[in-house]
Amino acid sequence: MHYLFFDATGDPGFKLKKTVRGGGSTPYYVQGIVSFESKDAKELAESKIKELRSRFKLPSNFEFKYHRRLSNPSKQSFWAEVAKLDARFFVTVLDKINSTQVKNLSALNGNDLTSRLVAQLVGEAVQNCKEFVFTVDEHEQAKVVVQHIRSEVSAEIRRRCLNTKCNKISARDSKKEDCLQLADMIAGLVMDSYEVKDKNLYKLIEKKMSLKEL
Repeated sequence: MHYLFFDATGDPGFKLKKTVRGGGSTPYYVQGIVSFESKDAKELAESKIKELRSRFKLPSNFEFKYHRRLSNPSKQSFWAEVAKLDARFFVTVLDKINSTQVKNLSALNGNDLTSRLVAQLVGEAVQNCKEFVFTVDEHEQAKVVVQHIRSEVSAEIRRRCLNTKCNKISARDSKKEDCLQLADMIAGLVMDSYEVKDKNLYKLIEKKMSLKEL
């Protein structure tokens, strides 16, 4: 059984003439999936994240989110430990300014765009597995998004003629799910590497990364 956890950063909108503070959209939209090939690998990752909280002297209920800034030494330690995990990271970066697909993608509403890109990302992640479960971050629109994702993922599996089965797609509170927090950190790190143009931390996990640019 494979275990996939998904989160995203930025937004799927195309209001690029406004600033983000003024209700506009981010120039990049990044989706990230953390994939574990077994329950043991997933549980080892959860143990490692708990250990990192203790090492950084953080509360036991601290939620790792990329934009909750850690000190530079903590960042280095975090990503050095993540690089050791038995996991793969699948990421899509949508560059809304330079993408050749902007015309088609900008015509979609947010849920449809999110679901379509998620399904393509899942398709990449499950090519070599027989069964998988897929968990997304819970939010106000989670039920609607999960329905969209379920439909798109089924269609993508058929399109790719993959011999795999999706046992479950569900939404969970990231505060209670360490692997969703890891997905948030992955998406945030990739976004930062594009916005700030600093790839030093990204290079620590690059060998585990499958990155697609749109």
